[in-house]
Amino acid sequence: MRVTINRESVVMSQDVFSHEITIDTPAKINLQQLFDDLIASNYFPKTTGNNVVWVLRYSGKEWLVWKTKENVFYTHFLDSAKLTVDLTSEEENKRIFFMYYSSVTKRALSLFKEHKGSKKAMILSGVMPEYRSYQVSEVLERTWSEQLRLAK
Repeated sequence: MRVTINRESVVMSQDVFSHEITIDTPAKINLQQLFDDLIASNYFPKTTGNNVVWVLRYSGKEWLVWKTKENVFYTHFLDSAKLTVDLTSEEENKRIFFMYYSSVTKRALSLFKEHKGSKKAMILSGVMPEYRSYQVSEVLERTWSEQLRLAK
């Protein structure tokens, strides 16, 4: 099975080159193992000093989140067995994309906006353990809530 992998650029000078690669994989692939293999092969650029976040997206969903500085992964699935996907059932989309967040605060803001500031929605969607790990202050959450309110 051939799968196309791509990622966002980290710095403008990288935009000169494509980050897209195509690999051969078994029909059933474990996304955590794929992520680990890509990290080991230095697919992701080194970012010293920053706690950047990479998010693996496949078939329109976020599957795994990697906080680089702490080398911690988060998934929004309760059952880690769900990280194994059967690529034969996704004929139209054999593409994996990695989104880049230059800081944990930017990732936290993304989650906050996606869930309209509702912690209940974050709990129900399974992102609360990840969101909590970013240790967002109440002051910052109030600022974000006000920005959401003004944007309506």
